[in-house]
Amino acid sequence: MKKTHKTNSKINNTKNMEKYYLNLSNAWAIQKTNDEVGEFIDYDLPFGQFELKNGHIVWIMDPFEVQDETIEKCQKLDFFHETVDFVVQIHDDEVKGLKEVDSFQGTFIDALKYIKTHFKG
Repeated sequence: MKKTHKTNSKINNTKNMEKYYLNLSNAWAIQKTNDEVGEFIDYDLPFGQFELKNGHIVWIMDPFEVQDETIEKCQKLDFFHETVDFVVQIHDDEVKGLKEVDSFQGTFIDALKYIKTHFKG
């Protein structure tokens, strides 16, 4: 059964809210659901991969647990405060692929906090 996680962020009730997958497998990733490709951006952030397109996050991936210092750095960047819909997925051997286990609406800061709580790399 799919759970819904609520965050403390302000919720933007627009019908066309951007949707992202939050994948918690061997590594964690946040990916725009339409497979949009961004441009690698070199901010001083400790992510394995980080891409933006037109000032919006399209991809973040890292094999390591999220640290408080990372969240603090991200809080200083406007694009981490965009509110979107997240669909949480995990790898499931039974279905031999990804399985949706949770969803929530929040900012990318909320997503990093979710990853910090639920991903143990």
